[in-house]
Amino acid sequence: MGVIRQSESGCGVTGEWELAGQARNEFADVVEELDDDQWETETLCPGWTPHDVLAHLVWHTELTIPSLLGAMVRSRFDLQRAANRAAADLSQRPRVQLLGELRERANKKSSIPGAPESGSVTDTAIHIQDVRRALGLDGMLGPETVRVCLDFLTTNRNARYVMDPKIKQGLRLVATDLDWSFGDGETVEGHGEAIVMSLVGRPAVSELSGDGTATLTTRLAS
Repeated sequence: MGVIRQSESGCGVTGEWELAGQARNEFADVVEELDDDQWETETLCPGWTPHDVLAHLVWHTELTIPSLLGAMVRSRFDLQRAANRAAADLSQRPRVQLLGELRERANKKSSIPGAPESGSVTDTAIHIQDVRRALGLDGMLGPETVRVCLDFLTTNRNARYVMDPKIKQGLRLVATDLDWSFGDGETVEGHGEAIVMSLVGRPAVSELSGDGTATLTTRLAS
């Protein structure tokens, strides 16, 4: 990787969407090794198999302003519904084709204004662990990727599309494997990856500790 610097997107990585490309290729590496049964197993992203998630990530590399507007209109401006419809449509493509498309466009910058690299890194990284954790596969996210995800989820306004901003209010989040913390209040601490997965509603709170875990658990259940 090149020289580290603070980028405008918040990723702090020199290069044209370099970290996003690494995450997309890592996802491809993970799912490429799955057998047929695993391809049809539900991931931690409710209702989505690895094939669906792959289709979703390819959709992100194909999005343009007109295609996004069209998808939103058809889905009554419900972004999650638009994403679900796109995943269902694109998952009709053979997985070999989708894998090739994802790798070919891995470093492709978003065509949507205001869509930062850190958002694509976070979305892809979460889905990598959605697959690994659901299928019991080994592998954790790299520390730089985790830091980008943590920063995006706690400071970027676009994070509202993947988590409820109220989840983190009044909590002090502390990554025990990184020099990273955020917020004030009751403490929630643990590995950065577990904090990331918990903030977006995945079952990882049991990996965390601190007097704020009960509050976080209650908020996630509501």
